[in-house]
Amino acid sequence: MPQSEVQTSAVPVAELRRALRAVLPHLSTDDTIPMLTEVEVTLAEGTLTLAATDRFTLAAARANLAEGAPAIQWSNTVCGKHLKTLALMLPRMKQAATKLVRLTVTDTHISLRIPDNAGYVHGAEPEWTLAATNSKFVAWRPLVDKALASDGARGDVYLNPGMFKRWAHLTDNISPVRVIVTSDKGPIILLANGAIGVQMPLRKAHLGHDTARALAAPWRALAAA
Repeated sequence: MPQSEVQTSAVPVAELRRALRAVLPHLSTDDTIPMLTEVEVTLAEGTLTLAATDRFTLAAARANLAEGAPAIQWSNTVCGKHLKTLALMLPRMKQAATKLVRLTVTDTHISLRIPDNAGYVHGAEPEWTLAATNSKFVAWRPLVDKALASDGARGDVYLNPGMFKRWAHLTDNISPVRVIVTSDKGPIILLANGAIGVQMPLRKAHLGHDTARALAAPWRALAAA
C-alpha cells in the first residue's frame, strides 16, 4: 500500500493516554538535535508504538488499537511539544476512557480526532494534525532485542516504579548514580556522592512464574520485526 494513501484507524483514549504518559517525560529541551524533541510514532500490527529519548534515557510504549479497527502501517516522527499539548486535551473522566481517538495518516501527517466529554462544547471533537518531521530516530529496537536476549543472564529484579521519583534528588543531575542488583530477592542499592539508597524488589512469588516471559515477549517480537 503506498504510504501516500489516506489510512484511518482508532485507539482508545485510555490506551493513548497511558502511552503518552510513559514516553513524554523522556523528551529533551535540546532543539539542536531534532530527534531529541520529537516522538517516534509507529502504527503496525494492530498497535500504536511511541518512543522518545533525551540521549540519557529512552522510553517506548505500546497502545493497542481499538477492537476491530484497521491495522494500518505508518512510521515517522512528530513534534514532542505538540503531543504534550494533545495529552492535556485528552478526556480524563472515567466514562471517557473507552472512547476512541480517531487516527488518520498520510505520508505528510497524522491527525487525531479527540472525542468530546473533555470540557469542550458538547458534540465538538477537536482534531489535531501533526506534521511528519522525517527525522532519523535512534535505532532502539536492536538495542532492546540485544538486552532482552540475555534473558536476565546477569540477574534481574521487579521494581515498583511508583518509588522511582523518590530518588530524583539523591544527587544532582550531573553526578552519576551506581545501581547494584544484589540478588533477585535482595535490595537494589543506589550509590551516589554522599548518599545511598536502598529499594526492595517486588516478590517474584506474587507475580507468577511467567511474568518475565510475558513482559519481554511483545518487545522482543517488535524489536525483531
